[in-house]
Parts: sequence; C-alpha cells; structure tokens
Amino acid sequence: MLHKSQTLIVCTILAGCGSATQNIAQSASEIGTLAHQSKMRFENIAHTTIGGDVDENQIRDINADATSGIGEQDEIITLVETVHANVTKVIDAQPWWAALLTKLAVVAGIIGVGFILWQTGIGYMIKRVVYSLGWFIPASVRRDVALDSKNLDSDDPATLRESIAAKRAGNPAYDAAWKRNRRK
Repeated sequence: MLHKSQTLIVCTILAGCGSATQNIAQSASEIGTLAHQSKMRFENIAHTTIGGDVDENQIRDINADATSGIGEQDEIITLVETVHANVTKVIDAQPWWAALLTKLAVVAGIIGVGFILWQTGIGYMIKRVVYSLGWFIPASVRRDVALDSKNLDSDDPATLRESIAAKRAGNPAYDAAWKRNRRK
C-alpha cells in the first residue's frame, strides 16, 4: 500500500508527463481567445468614444489607441494561426531509455497475456477451436494422419511399423517417448 508521500510523488510525476505539442497548442488557443476578447474591447472603445461626452483631444487619442490595438490584435491572431499550423511539425523528444522501456513494457504485456492464456487453459481451448476449423495444423500431424489413414485402408501396403517409424523420424518428442516406453 502506498503512503501519502509516495502517492504525492507518483501524482506529481504523472502530472508532469504532458506533451510539449499539447502545451504549445493549449497556449496558442488561450492567446487566440484573449486576442479576440481584447479586439472586441478595442472595437467597443472606438464605437463608444465617437460623439461621446469626452473632449476632442481625448477622443482622438482613444480612437487612435483603439485602432492601433485592433491592428495589433489582428497580428496576434495571425501569429496564433501560424503557431497552430507549425505545431503539427513538432515532435516530442523522447530519451532512448524511455523508448526502450516502452518497448519492454509492450513485450512484457504480450508475454504476460501468453502466460495467462497458457496457465488458465484458455490457450488450449483456442488451439482446439483453431484446429477444428482446419487452420494452422502442423505439417507433421498432417503427414501422420495421411499415413494412418493409409494403414486403415486394406489395399495400401503401409503397415503399423511404417507408421510408427515415420512418427519417430518426424517428431523427436514422440521418438523419446517411444524409446522410454519400450524400456519399460
């Protein structure tokens, strides 16, 4: 069970696993949103100060600032669009050991699934289903079946001894089991 400090460390590490491209895109979106809001404010200032209770010099200065601000915000929006277009070309840098750990985790996962299938007997059931469909039957088994079916046919001169000799020659495990059984 994890202690509070270990949980905090794990959460901190996981929180820092953000992608650089995600951070750039998020920042660019926020800049774009702020630029649009700022532009609307400048437009509002420009429209409000036209013909208001403000003296002529102040109105001219406010309008000039608002017009300049609108232009600047248009430039910011254009730059944000450029950032969005270029962010797709950025590739996160990954250290060699992180790539290795990723590959090892995938391999360990595959081996783990295979081990679980083997230990639970599900793999045996899958193999039986695949064999019942006629898929992936080993060539040695097909040879043995062909020879055994010839043995059942009374017209073929193949004998039981020939069948056993073929099985022993084609399968080292069968040969070892045969020798062991004959010694008993």
